[in-house]
Amino acid sequence: MINALISYKTSINIALPHWAHQPYFEDEKRLYDHITELQGKIETETQELNNFQESKKLLFLREYEFEDAVINFLGNLGLAIEREEKYKEDFWVLAENKSRVIIGEMKSYLKGAKVSAVYSVLTHKDEHELSEDFPALLISKPLHWC
Repeated sequence: MINALISYKTSINIALPHWAHQPYFEDEKRLYDHITELQGKIETETQELNNFQESKKLLFLREYEFEDAVINFLGNLGLAIEREEKYKEDFWVLAENKSRVIIGEMKSYLKGAKVSAVYSVLTHKDEHELSEDFPALLISKPLHWC
């Protein structure tokens, strides 16, 4: 009985040699190429879907997690970001030449955005002696959603 079990186990574990996985037949090659193309599309669309999922996660993060995740999110969008160490929530969007083109501010509030957040951005613009028309970005969210 043991001999029969070992014979059965070895017969079901026969694997194709590595070279045999490559398509040989014309229809097999067509199917292989089509599957490879579909896998590429699935990977691309899965990454796009993950971007939406990651952006929705921002709504549920706590203060400092939120601030770090927003910086990562903006970076994933292709923006060059510089963090201002003076205030953790302050950041700059940089141009290709590394010049600062947008001043940014992030705020989390217990019951939603407050008008004072806008004044905070304006104050930071004044502190950096920026013109009134210098672009500013305010990102605000409620502190708790659940």
